[in-house]
Amino acid sequence: MPLQGYANSKPLAQPFRWFAAGCIAACLVHLDSLRPLIAKWLMFDQSMGHALVLFLVICGWLWSGRKHFDHLARAPSRRGVGMIGLATLAWFLAALGDIELLEQLALIAMFYSLAVLVAGWRSAVSIAPQLAMLLFCVPIWDELNDQLVELASLVVGGFFSFTPITSHVAGNTITLPAGTVVIADGCSGLRYLIVGLAMANLASTMNRLRFRHQIIANLFAVALMLLLNWVRIIIIVFVAYYTDMQASLVRNHETFGWVLFGVALLPLLFYARHAPHRPEGE
Repeated sequence: MPLQGYANSKPLAQPFRWFAAGCIAACLVHLDSLRPLIAKWLMFDQSMGHALVLFLVICGWLWSGRKHFDHLARAPSRRGVGMIGLATLAWFLAALGDIELLEQLALIAMFYSLAVLVAGWRSAVSIAPQLAMLLFCVPIWDELNDQLVELASLVVGGFFSFTPITSHVAGNTITLPAGTVVIADGCSGLRYLIVGLAMANLASTMNRLRFRHQIIANLFAVALMLLLNWVRIIIIVFVAYYTDMQASLVRNHETFGWVLFGVALLPLLFYARHAPHRPEGE
């Protein structure tokens, strides 16, 4: 529905620039909501350590598609005004309750609403995958950490119950003759899961996979990332056992995990490259 009386119901000149300017303005106005998030982005060894790089990738992806966004643009939509109002109300209520995560999610909703306002539905839908990727830049996933630790402890403990090595598994602790290996919060595999899902969605969108195959790619990513983390922990426990806890890998295994992550990505990217995709224009 066009916004009557605004720009004579014609598309704005270079609507993507208006959209980008609106997003920057929204970020500046709501900077207090973003400061805690940015602080988490700069903790590169924590669960959101990937987010700064991913955010820059999303910005570059949006910029590279600006001509397509402008080509699809129609007259500004008055529904965009209502959507911005609802997103602002959601942010206000979240701010009153001091719920930072909801404030950040409301900002993402504002970005989409701005696209609807300045360019109409078709342009907004064209950048929906990029804006949806912002969900991997906010800590909505942290609630999964404890469950992932429990699952890893269950799987790894079950695995070692069938091996000949001397070990005692209690909860997330594996006691060996020379010491103890603890499956701590940082061993949950949450970062691998978040980045793996982000890569699955990025590859699926860029390769224009059909919806069913996008779902398969996400499920494949979940399975691969969980398996990757379990294999990583199992290898570390084996190394700890056979080196009497002396190997450097037992204490410093961050790089080792990301090397395994790179290997695990290969079949995922292969699937995204060769799965059935939508033809141009669909």
